[in-house]
Amino acid sequence: MRNYTIVTESTTDLSQDMVNELGITVIPMAFGFGDESYLNYPDFREMDIHKFYERIKKGERSTTALVNSKTFEEYFEPIIKSGNDILYIGFSSGLSGTYSSSLIAAEELKQKYPDSKIVCVDTLAASMGEGLLVYYAAQIQMKNGQTVIHI
Repeated sequence: MRNYTIVTESTTDLSQDMVNELGITVIPMAFGFGDESYLNYPDFREMDIHKFYERIKKGERSTTALVNSKTFEEYFEPIIKSGNDILYIGFSSGLSGTYSSSLIAAEELKQKYPDSKIVCVDTLAASMGEGLLVYYAAQIQMKNGQTVIHI
């Protein structure tokens, strides 16, 4: 079996330093204020977290959008092409359709790359609860080296 890459989305609230330390891939989730839309990257390249909360304090309402299956394919496919399998640890299906999008993308790519393994895990969590599960999985991966997925 092949090595694997851990993938999650920015709803984990992991810092860019932690993402770098863990060697994980983070898919940004979209959010917006009115007609303005942004992607939430761990390094806050599109909007500083302090600016975000200042706007919330002023009474502005922020909305989010799920990560669609096309975006998952755009992140997953290069990993598969590099020779790694994927362990996607995702945002709660009870809070978003993002997890369902990951399953659609995984099925599409499994047809295209039948020797690849894409395991999608619904954490049923968000924010730091989800982030802790990603952190724990990455710690196990680092402790054991690039191990196989045993799910």
